[in-house]
Amino acid sequence: MTTEANDDRARPHVFVSHNSADKPQVIRLARALEAHGVRVWLDMWEIDPGQQWEAKLNAALSEASVVLACVGEHGKGPWHDHELDYARTHDKAMRLVRLPGWVDAKLGLEHLHADDLREAWDRAVELLAAYLEPLATLDEPPAAPSWHQGAQPIPYPNLSSFGAADARWFFGREQETSQTLHRLMKQRWMWLVGNSGSGKSSLAKAGVTAWWCTAADKLGHAVVIKPGNAPAIEFAARLAAMLEGAGIAASPEKIREVEQDPSRARSWMAQAMGSDEHRRWLVVVDQAEELLAAGPSSTAASDGVRVLEALASLAQDQNRRFHVLLTLRDGFRHRAAPQGAQRVGRCDGVEPRRRGRGRGDQGAGRHRGRGLDADLGLGHGV
Repeated sequence: MTTEANDDRARPHVFVSHNSADKPQVIRLARALEAHGVRVWLDMWEIDPGQQWEAKLNAALSEASVVLACVGEHGKGPWHDHELDYARTHDKAMRLVRLPGWVDAKLGLEHLHADDLREAWDRAVELLAAYLEPLATLDEPPAAPSWHQGAQPIPYPNLSSFGAADARWFFGREQETSQTLHRLMKQRWMWLVGNSGSGKSSLAKAGVTAWWCTAADKLGHAVVIKPGNAPAIEFAARLAAMLEGAGIAASPEKIREVEQDPSRARSWMAQAMGSDEHRRWLVVVDQAEELLAAGPSSTAASDGVRVLEALASLAQDQNRRFHVLLTLRDGFRHRAAPQGAQRVGRCDGVEPRRRGRGRGDQGAGRHRGRGLDADLGLGHGV
């Protein structure tokens, strides 16, 4: 995130407190409020996956002019109490927002002024925005997405994928993101399989990775790996970055050990997981076919398989807090099956999307995967 973007976010804003299970509706609300000129702070838009995000979350609360307590069909989330207690003790203005699916229950929020979005969404959002806009005015548009910045912005970047930093601009896949996260939390290893241009990289990075840090009742840290021609070096570097983002030092000696032998990552992560039992870790391998391809040398090919096996070993850890999501081009699924990771996941398929709706999201083909109807094939795992 650029310094300019951080300065922009330091202005008065509306903090959206919510249950991550209701994220699709919350994103819809945040976008609608911004369209009405309200400055909104939403975790997945503002926190980069590698950051120590708890401090940034608290800073956003301290700078907020209003805190919205958004509650939907999943009730109060694990962070609601912390965020609302902070708002109360610091005399922040608060409002209760009843999202579609809300079921009346005793939530301890009945004293707040309530905005009901269950019916007449547009009118209710308009009234809410009229109250919020003077308190948190969006006087400048949010920072442009990464692919639109620079001296000569690219208005139509074709099949370039969305990254985690582009989550604000990634829309239309909220339900798929929620569905993928739900399954990944349970099974810890998933293949996301599709043809080129089907949107699998965007879903994995701007969807799952961006949501991960607050996607459960445990703290989350995530990193994206693109193996390239030196998969073991990339694996060690990105794993170190994820640990450092969690405040855990990664020595140069340990990084070199993992570069030379990716299986050593297990002892490294065991130490990290043992020091904090409240964290979940996610590694997203984008273009995992690079781990399976022959590569420019036999060393690269061997390293790719060793990285894949190291990740499979981590996903099987008894702590059950290390998760792996791999995007794979459809033509490589037959090569994934024989590898060591077969013991934790098999590949499901995806029909190519035929009618484009936007960059990285090309149409609406359907394929019945094993146990799930989805535009993208979601592999089973442990």
